[in-house]
Amino acid sequence: MSRSSRLLMRSGLPWRPLTKRESERGGLAAPSFGRQDIVNGHAAMVRAEQSDEKGGIMTASTDSDMLEGRSAGGEDSCAGTVLRGRDRSSPGWARVLSWTFSALIAIGILTVAVVPVYLDRLVVERGETLVAPLLSVFAVTILFGTMALEYAHARALRGFRYARTRFARSAQAVVAVMVFMVLEFLHPALGLPVLIASSVAWLAVAWLDRRDEAEPLWDFLPAESVPVLGGRDMTGFRLAATVPKHNGLSGAVVRTAAWGALLGGFATAAWLAAREVIDTSAVASVALLSFWSAGAVARHVVQRRQPGPEAVDGGNEVVRLPRREREDVAGPAGLDIQGLAVTDRNGKAILTDVDLEAKPGSVVGIIGGAAAGKSMLLRALADPFSLAGCHVRGNVSMNDEDLWERSPQSRAATLVHVGAVPLHLPESGLDNLTCFHGGALVDRGRVVLEQLLYSADAVDRVTRTSRANELSSSDAKALALARAFLVAPPLYLFDRPEDGASEELVTALVERIGAERRAGRTFLLCTSHRALLETCDRLVVMHEGRIVDVGPAAEVRSRMTSGWSRLLVRRQLESEDILVNWIRSQFRRNGDEANRRAVSLVAAELLALSCQSSVGMAEEKISFEFKNFQGHCVIRLRDTGPEITSGQIESARAELEGGTGRASPLAEVIRRSLSFDPRAEDERRVIEVKVETYDPRKATGAKKANATPSA
Repeated sequence: MSRSSRLLMRSGLPWRPLTKRESERGGLAAPSFGRQDIVNGHAAMVRAEQSDEKGGIMTASTDSDMLEGRSAGGEDSCAGTVLRGRDRSSPGWARVLSWTFSALIAIGILTVAVVPVYLDRLVVERGETLVAPLLSVFAVTILFGTMALEYAHARALRGFRYARTRFARSAQAVVAVMVFMVLEFLHPALGLPVLIASSVAWLAVAWLDRRDEAEPLWDFLPAESVPVLGGRDMTGFRLAATVPKHNGLSGAVVRTAAWGALLGGFATAAWLAAREVIDTSAVASVALLSFWSAGAVARHVVQRRQPGPEAVDGGNEVVRLPRREREDVAGPAGLDIQGLAVTDRNGKAILTDVDLEAKPGSVVGIIGGAAAGKSMLLRALADPFSLAGCHVRGNVSMNDEDLWERSPQSRAATLVHVGAVPLHLPESGLDNLTCFHGGALVDRGRVVLEQLLYSADAVDRVTRTSRANELSSSDAKALALARAFLVAPPLYLFDRPEDGASEELVTALVERIGAERRAGRTFLLCTSHRALLETCDRLVVMHEGRIVDVGPAAEVRSRMTSGWSRLLVRRQLESEDILVNWIRSQFRRNGDEANRRAVSLVAAELLALSCQSSVGMAEEKISFEFKNFQGHCVIRLRDTGPEITSGQIESARAELEGGTGRASPLAEVIRRSLSFDPRAEDERRVIEVKVETYDPRKATGAKKANATPSA
């Protein structure tokens, strides 16, 4: 059964027959009501309003307001339709329905557990043998009824398997507590086995959680890793890479609790029967009730204590900071990132205080070295809730709409994230292209895909494949990009779109980006491809999770090609670590340690000098520029401080000649520099210093180890 048909069955709505033309095109069934899991980092789902019932092959009408055109600048650039979606959620009716089914199933099982009481009393004690087959038929009928309820439960909540299981276990635990209360009402000792077994299960699961022993499905030997990592054993690779989130001993905990309660319940009931507190016919039933109740509670404990398939490893936390008001309130807000920070479970910073604005219709390129945080930035914008073991804080919005907000209500997509590895579900290419929608989106999706592939035959090859996740890398990338343009959000996040793409696809992508930006769409591109970088009107340079430079693309490219690097930091002493790390990264040769120390000291003193005149300006950004020359390097500080006078310079030199105590930042900069040049440019203060450096390839071993360039 196709994914489309399964979604239609979940909707429970009437259908209309396919027309001949629709059958020839593949007859996509578009559900009127359904839930579609996340595709391209943003959920694309279907909301339905109307359908007809005329029998025949199943399909559904799609409400017109799901397919309304929309763009940041007004009309859709493609004069077509865009998808509306809603975020993945479990509706309230699903919980109520699941609890109802689960409670009825539990009552049926408990009813069977009471049958031994009547068998013992009527058959064993009174000798009414005819009752035995009647009670057996009754019990078997109840068991078949519970099986029918299980089937109805699964069909009624088809597509909510994980939620259905969680709801069922919760309902069973509630019924188990009610059974415990009934046993306690009959006699305080009867409920003790259930209480003790459940407590032991909770303690055991808590102890297993603290041990946190992750066990893959297969742990290979070193010799076995050669074919696994060499690509000759992909089954072994999948087994070794799959680490279940639940502890492998959790099942043993449930079984131990259930069987322990069975034994305890039987022993307790037998003891009370011997003392003639309860009837002997109730012994077996008490044991069975204890067995079921302890198992139900233990399964619920395991469910609550251990993460399910939706949880991320180590848990994560997303904190929304208060949003600062924009200074420019005229026109659309565009993308606004404020104070975005991501830390791992050990507190190590992955992203730090990322602030960025992008107006509608702008294309922003993000560049930087390895581990600079480029991909993490896009992931944090698109889906911070799935970052494994990370803590995320900040405020991100697009056109004044919170990008982190999740809602089950139908709405237009706010962003699409296309990663370096495209996301495709194991369904047909056409289903993945249209997000399982039909109607006009099929034709429009094919048009968009053909604009990227330049070939109708290639479009047929991609859309007719039965498993889109098995496409070639270039076709998979084209399919993901076409789907993104079909969703048509105001914000696109593309992470290395050139990876796996042919040059023809990159050329087509550049043309499409140019068309989309005219419609007011905003792009963030993590790329190193020259053609894609040339489409950017602004460039962002990242280093160790921070934005160190941002500006017009031509200006940033000119600065980088001429050998200059720039760092933007807040005008506060706490920025010293950022500045020092950035300076040290400019010296990459072995033996450069003395250069790093000498230049870092000068840069730190320049920061202190700037902070002397920064009263009330802690949020202001100042810039440091750096360039290496033969035998020396140049550092420029640009801020809004008062110009340094010749009298201040003479006082600093006199301070150095006096040699009394700790020198001022200005004096330290002058002492450690070959030259000191303060001036004013474009109404900003500029301080340019030249610091002596050496080439470690020409220096002696002693100088490499001990020498510090002198002033």
